[in-house]
Amino acid sequence: MFGLVPMGTRFTVRPAAHPLGFVDASSHRTELARAYNQYLAVGDEASETALVMRPLFVTSVLLDLSLSEEAPDRVILTSASSKTAYGLAHLRSERPAQTIRLTSAGRVAWVESLGLYDAVLAYGDLGDLRPEGSAVLVDFAGDRALVRKVHEQLGETLMRSILVGFTHAQAEANTSSLPGPAPEVFFAPDEIVRRGRELGRLYTAAWERFAPYRRADGADRTSHRRRAARPSLPGPARGQDRRDSHLEVDPCTAR
Repeated sequence: MFGLVPMGTRFTVRPAAHPLGFVDASSHRTELARAYNQYLAVGDEASETALVMRPLFVTSVLLDLSLSEEAPDRVILTSASSKTAYGLAHLRSERPAQTIRLTSAGRVAWVESLGLYDAVLAYGDLGDLRPEGSAVLVDFAGDRALVRKVHEQLGETLMRSILVGFTHAQAEANTSSLPGPAPEVFFAPDEIVRRGRELGRLYTAAWERFAPYRRADGADRTSHRRRAARPSLPGPARGQDRRDSHLEVDPCTAR
């Protein structure tokens, strides 16, 4: 199963049937967004890369659907090598709009090697970003100084400015003087609710098409490093292996 599991050695759920797995119907979790309560049956796809990419790719799909409603001439993505941006780049490669990626100078060659973008610019080359045609900025970096530079460079040709992630985490509180549209925060759980049941079908189809891009020459594009839990963290009872974490099902509701 794949889904959000709170930190701990045990996780008790009240499963309610769902076509893709089950939903935790525990009363104390009913106020949470459905995205945090739904658990998918993943079978043989439970590789480390798939488990890392799946939740991020949901956001990629939601962003692509939202951008398709706008139909801009260009989509500009910051932090181009981040996983969510990488997934969105694949989806945008199937669309007619031009996709421009902004990344650090050291990552330009790698991003270009993916073959998913119409243009790749280093952050220091923003002067080459011309205000030609309508554009939407999708910011994964969280670098408000960078967002300001893109706004100033594109001016009124910028239709929308979407804040998604914080890979750089440099905040600039005052955005009132930015030219163009006011930046908006993209909250995936709200979009999941808005899309309803249609999202499951669209996501499944998009995930299958994304499979070749998750791997290159038979090897995962992403690497994974396991870290042991810190001894200072609250641990299990004496004699219990810290790795002995498992799912418990409430017998009152299990069928």
